[in-house]
Amino acid sequence: MSQKNEELKYLYLTKVIYTCTHHTLYLSDVLEQNREMDQVIAALRASGGDDILEIRINSGGGEVAIGQKLIALIQEVFGGRTITIMDAEASSMAAILFLAGSKRVIYLHSICMLHNYSIGLFGKGGEVGDRYIALNDSLAEYSKQAIEPYTKKKEFKRILDGKDLYLDAYQMCARGIATHIIINGEEIEAKEYLKND
Repeated sequence: MSQKNEELKYLYLTKVIYTCTHHTLYLSDVLEQNREMDQVIAALRASGGDDILEIRINSGGGEVAIGQKLIALIQEVFGGRTITIMDAEASSMAAILFLAGSKRVIYLHSICMLHNYSIGLFGKGGEVGDRYIALNDSLAEYSKQAIEPYTKKKEFKRILDGKDLYLDAYQMCARGIATHIIINGEEIEAKEYLKND
């Protein structure tokens, strides 16, 4: 098997469970646009109406565009049938992707970081200014819709001012970021965890 096929095999697995197919996507390191990710997304777009998507995340973030592409896939193909699991870390765009799951699972050691978008621009002088204005408006609204419901008013203002907000497992359960938590190998609902803590 070629190295490219090995990479693809590591990134994405499919198994048939009863009458539906359960797809698992492993996202580690930085989320970035590449040929392997395009192949995975194309395969997932061809999924059946009862298929389930599980995304296991351990990432410091990455390109907003690839995160948006994955979230569009979730909304269009796997609405209500997506499980996101924070294996360790979900920061930046990876945190927003985690929030797109209909069932969101964390561990006691999981950590989440929310912040305002980061961009880099290049091109001809006049184009860079126009592109910045368009992206700033679009990404600011995107960040607001994704992050604001899970933050306090002062926290969200600090995020807009460029500060990072780190949340531990308890905070993620209390804010509704996580719907479930795994403790000693047992998955329980976040609200049960909060009651017992």
